[in-house]
Amino acid sequence: MRLFIAFDLDAAVRARVGSLLRELRAGAPEIKWVAPDSMHLTVKFIGEQPEAKLAEMAEALQAVPRPGPLALSFRGLGCFPNERRPRVFWVGVESPPELARLAEAIDAAMERFGVERERRPFSPHLTLGRTREGRRVELPAAVWEAHRNDDFGGFTATEFFLFESKLAPAGAQHTKLQTFGL
Repeated sequence: MRLFIAFDLDAAVRARVGSLLRELRAGAPEIKWVAPDSMHLTVKFIGEQPEAKLAEMAEALQAVPRPGPLALSFRGLGCFPNERRPRVFWVGVESPPELARLAEAIDAAMERFGVERERRPFSPHLTLGRTREGRRVELPAAVWEAHRNDDFGGFTATEFFLFESKLAPAGAQHTKLQTFGL
């Protein structure tokens, strides 16, 4: 099973970002843009795990200290590693420091399942799209500049999820397997 841990988006944020994605897709069809209904705020990508470990992983996640509800705001656009050589396009996420502490605790809890710890500090973002490996692309400059500082709204997260991701030609299909309240 291909697994990850993430926050789901509320409908208003999803709709605002989805509207931007329609514009970006029209301006840069060579980029693999995320489907709006697949968007989520990833806390930890786990990768392939045997189904037999699912209950034990859920127990480990249940034991992670919870920070309480988290106010999340989605604002601005950016690229990894940078705009000259973009590979990942994203919307920025403003969050309290408790989100980074939760991500660190989840990272530590998953290590015992052979999931490698993150080497970089947690950088919350909402992935919009990716370039295909080795391809150089031009940013959809007019649309990008017009929305660079947009505010896509926010919400208070009260739970996170363990998701399964099934890869398909039309894009990954995500299924919530377990819910964890904050």
